[in-house]
Amino acid sequence: MNECEVNKVRGTHLFTANETEADRKCFLEKFNLLPFIFHHKLSNDPRFELDAIRNLALRLPQKFFFSGDVGVAKGWTQTGARSSSFEDALNKLAEGGSWIILKKVHEDAQYGTLLSQGLSELEELVHRRLEPVIESRTMSLILSSPGQSTPYHIDGDCNFLCQVRGDKTLFVFDGRDRSVLSEVEEENFWAGDLSAAKYREENQRSAWSFEMKPGIGVHVPVIFPHWVKNGPAISISLSINFRFLSYMRADIHRANRLIRKMGLSPRPVGKSKVIDSLKGKAFFGVQMFAHKLRKLRTRA
Repeated sequence: MNECEVNKVRGTHLFTANETEADRKCFLEKFNLLPFIFHHKLSNDPRFELDAIRNLALRLPQKFFFSGDVGVAKGWTQTGARSSSFEDALNKLAEGGSWIILKKVHEDAQYGTLLSQGLSELEELVHRRLEPVIESRTMSLILSSPGQSTPYHIDGDCNFLCQVRGDKTLFVFDGRDRSVLSEVEEENFWAGDLSAAKYREENQRSAWSFEMKPGIGVHVPVIFPHWVKNGPAISISLSINFRFLSYMRADIHRANRLIRKMGLSPRPVGKSKVIDSLKGKAFFGVQMFAHKLRKLRTRA
């Protein structure tokens, strides 16, 4: 990878929304409320050529991969779809059957600036400071074979998915609709079950469908379920994620899960701000007490 080429790309905007009125309006009106299409300039960045990504993969310690048929409705519990090794999944990328995610790409010196640039541009586009309310920020690369799927799931992060190479279709479902994502499913998700969201075929017709090509991106709000179907070529996507300091929402759902385990029916989140606040603070307090107790026992 030529350093001059990289520096040339770094001198441009990441989101072309800075240059188009239609995209600017989407960011301002729909950010973390509704999914929307945006445009980016990463498809011409030499850091996202396949050879450069292969070298990046060798440097990164965190890799997650499947090889074989990935079922849309199985979530992340893809039993029988594991590859024998990461190298095997990478080598089979073109011939089919592989799904790879390279995590914490932002920790690599050659890619890290993209994350800070993305946040800076996002703050400009939504007309407010986000840095103080962001708990964590991450960046991942997703590589998948022709025709492969990404399973149906939800994320606790606000996501910007940038298509860099190949075509795919992204289906996004309304996470506010309890016929799509039930209270129990969301409770289980915040309690640690990453496959808590259950795919229901009858909801497919009401999903947003986005055709993604190089230069196209889609914003997915927090806990909006989604899944992906690849086109006829290798797909490479960059996922930029921001997790907000919304521990209160997560803790309210965790508290409701605990109440439900006691055989009671908790009031749904959002029905009462006062009760939500009390439950969230109480659960957070219990967690802090338990954490301190564990530390004392360890010292003893």
